[in-house]
Amino acid sequence: MQDILPNWNQIINAPDIKRTPIWRAQIPFRLRGYVWKKLIHNKLGITPELYMELQSRAHQETPVYDEKSGEQNVGELIRRDLPRTFPELKLFKNPESEAYNQILKVLETAAFYQPEIGYVQGMSYVCAILLLFMNHYDAFVCFTNLLNTPFMRSVCKVDPSSLAKHSQLFQIIFAQYAPNLYQHFNNLNITTEHFLLDWWLTLFSKTFSIPISTHIWDSFLLEGEIFIHFAAVGALKLFETQLLEASFEKCLDLITTQIPKNLVDSKALFAIIKDFEITPKIQAIMEEMDKEILNL
Repeated sequence: MQDILPNWNQIINAPDIKRTPIWRAQIPFRLRGYVWKKLIHNKLGITPELYMELQSRAHQETPVYDEKSGEQNVGELIRRDLPRTFPELKLFKNPESEAYNQILKVLETAAFYQPEIGYVQGMSYVCAILLLFMNHYDAFVCFTNLLNTPFMRSVCKVDPSSLAKHSQLFQIIFAQYAPNLYQHFNNLNITTEHFLLDWWLTLFSKTFSIPISTHIWDSFLLEGEIFIHFAAVGALKLFETQLLEASFEKCLDLITTQIPKNLVDSKALFAIIKDFEITPKIQAIMEEMDKEILNL
């Protein structure tokens, strides 16, 4: 990896077949923040000065409680969500801690900066992962640029037509690489709405351990949305035997409780994913989605 960084432009523009194995092997912890920033980019052009200005305005203009309507607003929603974010780490339980205040700043400022997205429960997991590897300015840049991608915007805004396309792409990959399990889910009427939206919104960071979810992020940030679907199908395929024998309720329990608990090493997951390819059918769906995005 040390040899990669000085030749970044050459590596990042290399054909997928040459560069993908590097990331699939996992980015070293100490280089992850640097590499992620390069992969996410700053297409929004957010400068430190703009961030400080937005942060100040967000603090002044985002009350915790809307007295007029009697409803909680974005600030309160974020504050309620933080103690439930990686509760086992206890990073965000104390409102006086530096970690709590940093993530609160980033999330409130992001919601102020992108009001059409605002704050959705679970976003704190994505922000927290970024803050593990970078300072709060860089985390804000990466977080807002991530939310500005077509995939994440669709998920966060819960846009039905866009979500249907993303779901269709997942279903094609699911049917291609786990046909028996795909049919079993259809027979039980288990749909993507039962589990997938939560996986998408948090980019697996709520579902799997931090080492596994960050390994998934390494490839997602390089390869794009397709890898999120590969990872989802791969996780289901790992537990295919148990799922095929399960009822509707047992399947959902396995997906939401047992798979996260029992998937303790990303090696097994990535061993399955390495055999997944972008078939002509998958490519056609991706190209159709790209055309729709260009026409927006």
